[in-house]
Amino acid sequence: MKTFTQQLTKLSTALVLSGAALGTYAGTVNKSPNDPREYHTFTLGNQLEVITVSDPNLKQSAATLSVGVGQYQDPTQFQGLAHFLEHMIFMGSEKYPTPDEFMAFVSENGGRTNAYTAQQQTTYLFTIDSKQFAPALDRLSSAIKQPLFDASMVQKEINAVNSEWLTHRQSDQFVQQRAAARTGNLAHPRVQLGVGNLETLNKDKAALLAELGNFHQDFYSANIMKLVLVGNQTPKQLKKLAKKYFSNIKNKKVERPVTLLPAYQTEHLGQHIYVQSKVKVPLLAVEFAIPNNMSQWQSQANAYVQKLIASQEEGSLLATLTEQGLIQFGNVMFMPNAWGNNGSAFIQFVLTEKGQAQQDTILASTFSYLEQIKSQGISQAHFDELKGLLNLQYEDYRAPAALPLAMQLAQPIFDVPSEHLIDHNFVAKRFNAKQIGDLVDHLTPERARIYHINPEEKVDTELTYAEGGYRVAAITEQELVKWQSSPLAVKLPAAQIIEQEEAVEVVLDGDYSSPKKIFSEAGTQVFYSQSTHHKGKEGVLNLALTSTAPSENIDNAVSASLLNVIFIKENQRLLQRAQQRNGVMISPAPNNANNTVFRLFGRSSKQFKLATQLVEEFKELEITERDFKSALKLVNDSLESMQELKISDQLSFHAMNLTRRSPYQYSVKATRKALANASLEKVQAMHQQILNNNFVDIYAHGNFAPNKLIEFAKQTRELLGKSEMQPWYIASEFSVKQGSAVVKKVSVKQDGVGLVDTYIYPEQSAKVLAQLHLLNRLSSTPLFKELRTNQQVGYVVRSYEENIHDYPALSVMIVSDNTNLQQLKERIESFQIGFYNALEQVDEKAITQLANSVADELSKKPENIFVEVGHFIQDWEQNKHSFSTKAQQIRDIKATTKADLLALYKDMFIQGKFMNALTQLKGEDFKDTGYYSWSSTGQ
Repeated sequence: MKTFTQQLTKLSTALVLSGAALGTYAGTVNKSPNDPREYHTFTLGNQLEVITVSDPNLKQSAATLSVGVGQYQDPTQFQGLAHFLEHMIFMGSEKYPTPDEFMAFVSENGGRTNAYTAQQQTTYLFTIDSKQFAPALDRLSSAIKQPLFDASMVQKEINAVNSEWLTHRQSDQFVQQRAAARTGNLAHPRVQLGVGNLETLNKDKAALLAELGNFHQDFYSANIMKLVLVGNQTPKQLKKLAKKYFSNIKNKKVERPVTLLPAYQTEHLGQHIYVQSKVKVPLLAVEFAIPNNMSQWQSQANAYVQKLIASQEEGSLLATLTEQGLIQFGNVMFMPNAWGNNGSAFIQFVLTEKGQAQQDTILASTFSYLEQIKSQGISQAHFDELKGLLNLQYEDYRAPAALPLAMQLAQPIFDVPSEHLIDHNFVAKRFNAKQIGDLVDHLTPERARIYHINPEEKVDTELTYAEGGYRVAAITEQELVKWQSSPLAVKLPAAQIIEQEEAVEVVLDGDYSSPKKIFSEAGTQVFYSQSTHHKGKEGVLNLALTSTAPSENIDNAVSASLLNVIFIKENQRLLQRAQQRNGVMISPAPNNANNTVFRLFGRSSKQFKLATQLVEEFKELEITERDFKSALKLVNDSLESMQELKISDQLSFHAMNLTRRSPYQYSVKATRKALANASLEKVQAMHQQILNNNFVDIYAHGNFAPNKLIEFAKQTRELLGKSEMQPWYIASEFSVKQGSAVVKKVSVKQDGVGLVDTYIYPEQSAKVLAQLHLLNRLSSTPLFKELRTNQQVGYVVRSYEENIHDYPALSVMIVSDNTNLQQLKERIESFQIGFYNALEQVDEKAITQLANSVADELSKKPENIFVEVGHFIQDWEQNKHSFSTKAQQIRDIKATTKADLLALYKDMFIQGKFMNALTQLKGEDFKDTGYYSWSSTGQ
């Protein structure tokens, strides 16, 4: 008989061996006290680290697989190789050889998939109906382990990569990134073209394939991969899925190749960089090179300094520059690992006309403020304030849906220990004056890189791979002396004590699971609902000051828009305080009738008080000539900059304008004319009209007592004065006529062409909209595969269903660099005719499964109170006071059969039961081609 010791030894050995095979739990991810999900971290036997998140309420599961290599690891002779590899991964594996099969499978089961290649990380991601999670993981792991790298797909994917580059190369953001790289350390890999294009990849195909295989062999190793699984499966089940599909990825025991080169050396600091922009909004940005201090996150040095610079308190840098009329807005970003082993801090200003002429004043004030932080601002009191603010945010943290959560965890996964993937942004454990001081030491004028970004800037060096140029000039000693004395008195804000409030949960007698009207008197109405799934301290409060005046004509609409811009600028301090000190996000924004709506999200205890302050500020708003001119410039610049956006972004605007959808119901030409006629007196008159005759429309959801809500509504009405106005909602005048078409043709400066081809059903029908949703789920991937992968008509190929003035519609958007508009439209129509046969071949069970999957996703427990209330707010804003749109959508989707889809598809796309809205944009390089014409196709 074996001794007890021998048996114990054997048992221990068996447990160790089984642990090596299955992987062992190493720990968890620190989470907010209000996050109910269960997190586990462990490492598989092949050293692939796994994070699982279990939530039984999820209907969809999601995964991200991140590989610790990216653009910075591209070989010089094949720039863009990591990105090209990401594309080729989806083009078939040994087990699943059909190109785009993974994408099709995910789409057919109610999900979506994508991937991105960052500087030093490539991440593959998808979400899908939880019942199909295992086969989707099988497809992903097979693609990673045994990609085919089919030679027949190489040129197609090179073209796809090139098209992606073409969408970026003319954009201001890409030009600025390239200018920053070219004016820094030229040995740093960010100088290379990480996205890739024909020039960098379209070389000897055999050599490219060999390099592709080598890159995959060298770097796609389990020990530098990280997997995130999020689903309704138990932790044990998620662990088994990880083991089953990912434990046999080879561990090649490679060392993750991280660049240690500095993005900037001493000679690259102390410079002015002038960049000629296309967008009309003038920018002044100050960049400082900073070390990668991610490992010191517990002292929160970056957040500490960023909070002080971004403060809107009286006398602070941004508040003073705004009040002096020098800037429209300011923004502060700290990116410590932006360039690998080092990063940058940015202070960016959107300039007014006055600010453009007084940039030295802005810079002197900035450097004076930074010096004050160094000499006076590093204190325990300011750290305690930051700690209190972060604690507030951490307590209020709500995990998002499955895929956004997986992506959130994946983004910093190589830079932060797994247990701190969430709390590293929220927890300030200890005050470290030295670490804060070391960071501030880098923020000096001598080390600054100052970007002047304006359409009028003169440049002398053309960029490679981007359409633009730059000019560099050293910061002079005279400028350094000038900046030592600021004409403006800026001062640091005093540290505040952040007090935590005990939440009192409201207990109700009645059923408020759906909104009910609880108060209605002359000039006021209130709708209220209680949270079904997230009872507690949070709430959402919407208050609309409804008036007919802003929507009467375009001049009034413009005046109302300017009024809203002025109000936001004048109340930045209130908005920032509400968020930081009270845990309440405030969004004052116009609705589709250009009426001001105050939207408050977060802790409910202070929302009535904050909303009252907003109404008081709106009532007492004094609009000066400077306020008007500043807002007018901002709106004008934004309007004029629209034509400089990417074609896909411009398409969205023009398509909405063609179908008269808010906020783009007026054309650029008409808006430009109305802005030219705008005046201070008109804006002041609009303000007064709204105050003189308005209807207070309130919808609240969450932790509010109905009697307190009614009391707040009465006080608001009293504050604004009596009104006999009745509830009012702007009615749509848009009509749809079967067999007709509306067309918009626009010439743009960018290269390429784009169209949005919209098919509008001629009856207002929620049932048809639900069916179009399912039809799009079935057709979107085949459309992408046929037009983008097979025919190579362009990089952007997508379809989507729309609700256009309550008319159901299906739209196709294509942006192309190689196919004219006539051909694009014809290929869409050819696909539509051919897809009817494919739809006939879809199994009835597959359609039922898709319908149930979509309905389940819509029916799932919402991740937080803000997701929960979204569809109710939409109904409230559209005057649909039955608040039943989502419930009806779910019923319609579940009731849909294959016969329904075939009948609708045949009616619309074979027999022509639709109105066509066709938006066409044509760029410079297609100027000798025409727009689409029905006569050219014999229609």
